[in-house]
Amino acid sequence: APPAGLALDVRAFGATWEAYVAAPRVAPPHELAIVAGVTRIVAAELAALDPGDVVVFDDFVDVRGGGPVTLRAGALVAEATIEAGRLRVRTAFSPIDVAPDAALEVTIAAEVARLRMTAAELGALAPGAEIDLGRGLGARVDLVRAGRVFARAEPVAIDGELGLRVIARVPDA
Repeated sequence: APPAGLALDVRAFGATWEAYVAAPRVAPPHELAIVAGVTRIVAAELAALDPGDVVVFDDFVDVRGGGPVTLRAGALVAEATIEAGRLRVRTAFSPIDVAPDAALEVTIAAEVARLRMTAAELGALAPGAEIDLGRGLGARVDLVRAGRVFARAEPVAIDGELGLRVIARVPDA
């Protein structure tokens, strides 16, 4: 029987209380972000970014042909590489090293892909693990601040450096 005071009609689920309690629960999927670069930008400059503006990342890697990336899952990071459409985990996950924020600066990341996986799948990602990305990486990169996409961008060369040109702002970011 349900605990006293619990106003739950399990008949709506088509089951007895015991069957409801014993039923397996599906954990919500977790997101694994594949990050090709991170930089810091003054908050006012971030707010003023318009389509056509370019953000230069000191460590951005255009991974369409493969290359090193960082995996982010919540507050954890790991290093990986993309080779021939497959993601290969290189290091174990560890907590993100968060430097104290400088006044009015925010950190933005350049995400080349985002995968949804279960906690068990995420927990199984150890050095040497591989994930088939199932598709080639396109030219579009998502610019992300505090876990939310705020703009779409494309890689461009600016004065010998690789930057990301904003092609669209994402509303309500």
